[in-house]
Amino acid sequence: MSDLYGPIKKSPMSLLLFAVPALAVVGIAVAISVPDAETFGAAFMTPTVFLSAVLAIAALIWGGIFISRPVITLTPEGVEWPDGRKLAWAQITAVDAGQEVTNAPSQNGGNRETVHEVTRLFHGDGDQSKITTTWAEIGPDAANDRIAAAFAHSRQAQ
Repeated sequence: MSDLYGPIKKSPMSLLLFAVPALAVVGIAVAISVPDAETFGAAFMTPTVFLSAVLAIAALIWGGIFISRPVITLTPEGVEWPDGRKLAWAQITAVDAGQEVTNAPSQNGGNRETVHEVTRLFHGDGDQSKITTTWAEIGPDAANDRIAAAFAHSRQAQ
C-alpha cells in the first residue's frame, strides 16, 4: 500500500502557464524595438528587450518553483499541503471527488466559467477542504482515486 502515499505532483505541462506569457512578453518587446533599431540583432540589445527578458526569466524561475511543489502529499497520518497545513485522516469524515465551477467576471461579456477537478475533504462541523487536482501529473481522475483510496485505507486500519 506504499503506492497510496507520497506526493501528488503537478504536471510538467503546467510550466506552460509561465512559459507562454514569458515568450509573448519578449516577442512583443522585440516587435516594439525593431522599428527603432537598424537590425534584429540591434533590437535584441535594447533596454526594453533586456528588461522583458529579465522578467521572462523571473517568470520561468517562479514557474519552476511552482511545479516543483506537490499539489498535496498523502501520508499514513493524513494529508499535507505544501504550505505546511495538515489534516489527519481521523479528522476527515468523508471524501468526495467532482468538479468545481468558478465564475470570473469578464469585461467583454458576461461571466466566464472555469471548471476544475477537485476532491473535497469533509471534516469538523460541516467544514470542507478542497484539493484541486486539475494539474496533477497522474491526471485528475487518478489523483482523485488515489486520495479516496488513501482515505479508505485509513478507515480499514482503524
